[in-house]
Amino acid sequence: MKLSYRGTPYEHEPIALDMAEADRVAKYRGQEYRQRYPRHIPVPQAPLDLKYRGIAYGTYQTPEPEAVDIATHLNRTFANSPSEPLTRHKRFIEAAQLHRANILKRLEHRIQVARSKGDVNLLQQLEVEKLQLVESQR
Repeated sequence: MKLSYRGTPYEHEPIALDMAEADRVAKYRGQEYRQRYPRHIPVPQAPLDLKYRGIAYGTYQTPEPEAVDIATHLNRTFANSPSEPLTRHKRFIEAAQLHRANILKRLEHRIQVARSKGDVNLLQQLEVEKLQLVESQR
């Protein structure tokens, strides 16, 4: 494509992108259209062993623990007992218990990662945090 900027002509070759259409249909001035956006393809990075100021670390990906969706869990939990009316207080208690369980699960994952990396200071801090969390549940 031939273009010019301030009288200087130049050739422009647009980059060919893999485009995808959005699932939603939008309407602008009475015309319906689907938004198009470039499809992003994640490029996996090779894991590296690095060192910063004498401290070794790596760029390894650790799997994240699966978080539980509170709304889905509550619906699944209370769907089994339709005769019992749900009160706001019961839902609050159930959500608080589920929230603590998710925090504990994430904390356990962080402890495993700290153990695998051999980070003693972080491991001690996480153990103290876990004790505080367990004591607050009692």
